[in-house]
Amino acid sequence: MVDQSSEIETAAFLFGKGKADTVQAVNQALKAMHEDGTYAKISTKYFGKDISEGVKL
Repeated sequence: MVDQSSEIETAAFLFGKGKADTVQAVNQALKAMHEDGTYAKISTKYFGKDISEGVKL
């Protein structure tokens, strides 16, 4: 490791205007993935650790 940061990374999805149904579906899918452990499993696979702690849904 060359450097370490205590900064929190953020991510976002972009949706077109009038796509509230799509936003709701994505939010529901993310919440389900977080609840069933899929989010943690994917983050561990790609980042080497569970980055799902502190995720705000």
